[in-house]
Amino acid sequence: MTQPLRRRRRPTRMRVYLATLFAIFLVACGQPEPVETPPSGDGDPQGDWQLVAGTVNGEPVPIPDEHRITLTIEGSSISGTAACNSYGGKLTVQGGRLRIEDLAQTEMACLDEGAMAAEAIYMSGLGVADFIELDGEQLVISGPGVELRFEGLAPPPTAELVDTIWLLETFVSGEVVSAPVGEEATLELRSDGTLGIENDPAVEPPGRIGLVGCCA
Repeated sequence: MTQPLRRRRRPTRMRVYLATLFAIFLVACGQPEPVETPPSGDGDPQGDWQLVAGTVNGEPVPIPDEHRITLTIEGSSISGTAACNSYGGKLTVQGGRLRIEDLAQTEMACLDEGAMAAEAIYMSGLGVADFIELDGEQLVISGPGVELRFEGLAPPPTAELVDTIWLLETFVSGEVVSAPVGEEATLELRSDGTLGIENDPAVEPPGRIGLVGCCA
């Protein structure tokens, strides 16, 4: 016996519209909400910093006028000057948690006892620090009994190489870094092709001499 054929009803425009709207709704609900990404460099501790205040175990870190304490963060490396000696190491930052490893420094002896004392306190605090954050325009490194506050270090002023008097700051020979002792030694590269040297440090080569701009 032959079954009668049933005609399929074509979906009306209203049904098509509702089905499409429902599909769009499902897709929209399945999409995660957009996450706002902070601007590049926002809250970034990378760069050059100078210590402006600090305490270690309740003792303030001295800030010598003529011996800066600096910190440079570049990638996963830190370096700087601890009033007297240069230092360096590796750091890891994750969610504000700070881990400093392989912290080492040169072993020059400075005549300024105040600089040596400041260096000892600073390095002892830096070695146990475990947190880093930005507080306004200041960089704060802290840990158990430690708070070190830094401000951004302005780039050094540039000076012309010729007709500028340069002051001898450091001498590097192999892995040894030393500072001049005694009277200041200066070097001048004159535009007439001559060389002016005052208080020759009598450094024996091979080595590299670090000079900083002195006088106009």
